[in-house]
Amino acid sequence: AFALVQSPENSLRDQDSLLGLIAQAGTGDTVLVEQLAERPYWGASSSNPNDDPNPRLEAYIAAARRGATVRLLLDSYFDISSDPVSNSTTCAYTNQIALDEGLD
Repeated sequence: AFALVQSPENSLRDQDSLLGLIAQAGTGDTVLVEQLAERPYWGASSSNPNDDPNPRLEAYIAAARRGATVRLLLDSYFDISSDPVSNSTTCAYTNQIALDEGLD
């Protein structure tokens, strides 16, 4: 089964939107995400994921921690890998969590 969520109008509602849908994912589920950009955290570029977490990204990580298979496909065309909020940084952040915690 699949669900269509229109963004950005209702992505961050935690019950009947993207976050609510991701919150239901667990063992045996697959979450496939394709985005132009996904910051590793929100807030100033001098911040970090602990102080200014990105709710979408944290929801994907939480789904993986519950046993879901999660795949993020992020665009690299406009990416500046040295930018602290780049897609490259997001990939490094999520891949390190997956490696440290044995997530799929």
